[in-house]
Amino acid sequence: MLVMPSLDSFFYSGWRLIEWCKKQKEELDMSDLSGFKGSKLDLIQGIVRIDNVKTKHYMAPELHVLFTEAGFSDIIINKLEYDWTSEFASPPKWMKEPYPWDWIVEAAVHR
Repeated sequence: MLVMPSLDSFFYSGWRLIEWCKKQKEELDMSDLSGFKGSKLDLIQGIVRIDNVKTKHYMAPELHVLFTEAGFSDIIINKLEYDWTSEFASPPKWMKEPYPWDWIVEAAVHR
């Protein structure tokens, strides 16, 4: 069993931040999107910045392929959700489900 960062959740959280700014009629502070800095190639590969550290994030189909190619079977991928405070210091009260998540991967090795 492994917990892997979700690329989908990374993009979703960025979208929620933009929506938050729109609702507040505030201009988005681009420093809040620092995770999106980097090359297009990095972004397509799921490499984003978390606290200015390049961190690999995964899509569920990508995890399925990687685990299958590594010889695992019975692969189950689910969301491990977190509260919005995991992404924002003081999220607004209206920001509810769906919450940000990582992927939790369960897999077996058959010998």
